[in-house]
Amino acid sequence: MWVLLVLVLLFGLLLWLPIEVEIDTEKQIYVARWRGIFGVYVLPEEEGWNWFFRLFGWEINRKTGAAKPANQPVPKKKTPAAKRSPSFLLQRIPAVFRDLLRAIRIGRLHVNWDTGDFVLNAWLYPAFRRASCGKRQLFINFSGQQELAILLYTRLGLLAVAAVRVLITLKK
Repeated sequence: MWVLLVLVLLFGLLLWLPIEVEIDTEKQIYVARWRGIFGVYVLPEEEGWNWFFRLFGWEINRKTGAAKPANQPVPKKKTPAAKRSPSFLLQRIPAVFRDLLRAIRIGRLHVNWDTGDFVLNAWLYPAFRRASCGKRQLFINFSGQQELAILLYTRLGLLAVAAVRVLITLKK
């Protein structure tokens, strides 16, 4: 009985622990982690990428060099697959995306962008200014800077509920 209770509590804890994805191009931060369990950190370097893997507090470091061109075999032509009819209607796609996006929370969004076109920047400036509030900071600049910082949270339980909603939507 105690073993079953411990397993149920552990499973509930895994469903409750947050999963985070953080991308910051200005500070060169690229992180995906399941807090307390698993984490992947990537640091770009001149000669390649520096990967850090963390599992229950143990950390493994792996460096990968720049991709070197290799003699690749000529790909074989594939026979065309038979066309299948779509299994669900295209009208349901927005509902599927809505259900999946409900499971994801935005912790921080900072965009500082220059499109390279002065007229487009001038048109986007009032829209970005109007859309900026609280955790969402959107800026248009005219100096060539292109920066993005985003922090996303979700929980495995929320993703499971969203997946069930998607399956129910697809079966209708």
